[in-house]
Formats: sequence, structure tokens, C-alpha cells
Amino acid sequence: MFGSEQVPFWDGNPSHPFLSVKACADFRGLDVGDFVYHCHIAEHEDHGMMSIIRVARDGWTLRAS
Repeated sequence: MFGSEQVPFWDGNPSHPFLSVKACADFRGLDVGDFVYHCHIAEHEDHGMMSIIRVARDGWTLRAS
């Protein structure tokens, strides 16, 4: 395809014994809940660069799902 590069397979996570990766970010909006985040390059989505992020209110305790 014109203007794009072929990207080799990469899952975005280094090898480790855990099943998931946790990240914390500061969201200042009022929206809470589960949201999909993804790369807008379709081939990247196909290789796992798409997931769900849970946004919680300050002070909420989240349990692993």
C-alpha cells in the first residue's frame, strides 16, 4: 500500500511471567467505565495493539478481573 510500511509482528509486551500489564494514568474528565483503546493502523489492531482500559473515580479500589 502506498505510504505505509510493513511492520513486523510485535505484541508490545516484553516476555515476562505475568498475564497482563497494568498502567496508571491521570484522567481528569467525568467519564468512568470501560473503554476500548487502539492503534488506528488496522494491521496493528490485528496484532494485538487494541485493548480495554478501565477508568475509575478517584478513591475507587479496582480489583483485577
